[in-house]
Amino acid sequence: VGLDKNMLKKVPSDVMGIGFRIGYTNYSHTADNIVISDDHWPDYVTSISENNLNAYWGEIVISLKGEIFKNIYMGWTTRVKIKLASKSGDLMKSYHIPGFGPSDKSVNLGFTYSLYYKIPFNK
Repeated sequence: VGLDKNMLKKVPSDVMGIGFRIGYTNYSHTADNIVISDDHWPDYVTSISENNLNAYWGEIVISLKGEIFKNIYMGWTTRVKIKLASKSGDLMKSYHIPGFGPSDKSVNLGFTYSLYYKIPFNK
């Protein structure tokens, strides 16, 4: 959930914007067939049951979009993601938070490059 502000007012179809977002994810993970080997004892096979986890983060967004040909636009977006809170697993650490990135970092960067086509419904 978030808001974007277009800093260009003369050409509303082009965008040079800044924005803010709040992100949330609810996910789970399991581990099956964990094998602990030992030279003296037989292999021990176990598993970790499903852990339900969640995370919250804020994003600062900077974007640019412009018309390169008639009704064809090109743009990019840069995101700075700042982790606000997360619930980690009791038995197993999560390496990746869906939508945020690596869980061991408190700040992640994201970049998106896009091509758009505007369907001309009316002139």
